Amino acid sequence: MKFKTKIDWWVHLLFALVVVCPIPFAIKAIVLEEVRVVMIIATALFFVCSVFMVHIWLATHYTIAEDKLIIRSGVFYKAILLTHIVKVNPRFSLISSPALSMDRMDIVYKTSKGKMRNIFISPKDKEEFLYQINQRIQHAPQDIVENTDT
Repeated sequence: MKFKTKIDWWVHLLFALVVVCPIPFAIKAIVLEEVRVVMIIATALFFVCSVFMVHIWLATHYTIAEDKLIIRSGVFYKAILLTHIVKVNPRFSLISSPALSMDRMDIVYKTSKGKMRNIFISPKDKEEFLYQINQRIQHAPQDIVENTDT
């Protein structure tokens, strides 16, 4: 089952600014007879950043497959075996992660080498996400997935 990411208002604003900011530079570079190298470089840099940001915006989602959780955000890809998930906790965090909202879920899991790791995600429908995780982690103790109601 595929879950879209929750996107905070400030992320929409940030993405809009990154996409819109190069437009005046591009217009100025086209209108002026004297095109400066700095303007061309800045416009190209903003354009590349815009494409990357839009790709992240459109391609951030979480898929719960039969035996694993697949996390995608732009070019970032992470697959976690459901049997390796130790705990799912609600979190409000600014830590860099494949999540476009500060209203996040902290997925605590074991790596194949036995180390404990965590990753923050922000599914739009948190309750359904938790339900699907619970349904697939049948071997686990019932307190693995905590309720997000506070």
